Amino acid sequence: FQAQALEKQGKDSEAIKMYEDAKANPEYEHHLEYIFPALIKLYAKTKQYDKNVALWNEGHSKNMVFDIDLSKEEFKPYERVKGFAAVVKKNDELKKAKAVPQIKKEECEAHDKNEKKETK
Repeated sequence: FQAQALEKQGKDSEAIKMYEDAKANPEYEHHLEYIFPALIKLYAKTKQYDKNVALWNEGHSKNMVFDIDLSKEEFKPYERVKGFAAVVKKNDELKKAKAVPQIKKEECEAHDKNEKKETK
């Protein structure tokens, strides 16, 4: 990912833009489990906490579960962000239900043959 290189160079806003563009592109949907955590980290680093709340909500709509641990210092700033309590509640519900992310899988040789039979 070029975005990772930009992040390492301290070009956070450029990396964010690249990840956001990838997230919006349906061709990259199978990479959302990598894109979301990268964006969450960058939004937190740049203190865009409201964007993380929106991102978590978007992920929850796809049954994605996140590592939100209220005992960690990194989550303290979110206590004042509107909608964060609802995010925590939804994340806990999905975690308890052992939710499986509903994102399109990449069609490639690596996926087992049974999956391909089901999609035909």
